[in-house]
Amino acid sequence: MDGTQIILRQLEMMNRRLDTIDEAGSERGRRIWEKLNAQDTQIALLAHRFASLEESVSGQALTLSQYQDLRKKAEGAGWLGQKLLLLGSFVLGAAGWIYGSWSTIAGAIKWAIGKVP
Repeated sequence: MDGTQIILRQLEMMNRRLDTIDEAGSERGRRIWEKLNAQDTQIALLAHRFASLEESVSGQALTLSQYQDLRKKAEGAGWLGQKLLLLGSFVLGAAGWIYGSWSTIAGAIKWAIGKVP
């Protein structure tokens, strides 16, 4: 074996290694490209979902403010209802007292105007 053949064999081996490295690099590049395309699709889907979520949340803000307004109105109505209940029970109590004491009241009125039986 002379020196030229050794050099040629070495060059062939280096050429095969470079071809192998080139094929492996192409395969890795293709896989990376596919992953990037898949991520692009997923990012587009997420952007659409976030846009829908933002619309939903902004719509809920109006509903929340309406709920708070209704809650304040209900608290006011509850306060007014308590006062009306107190007034109503007083009126009913007074009416019951007057009805129960009617004969006494009528006698006192007759005595006051001078028509004593």
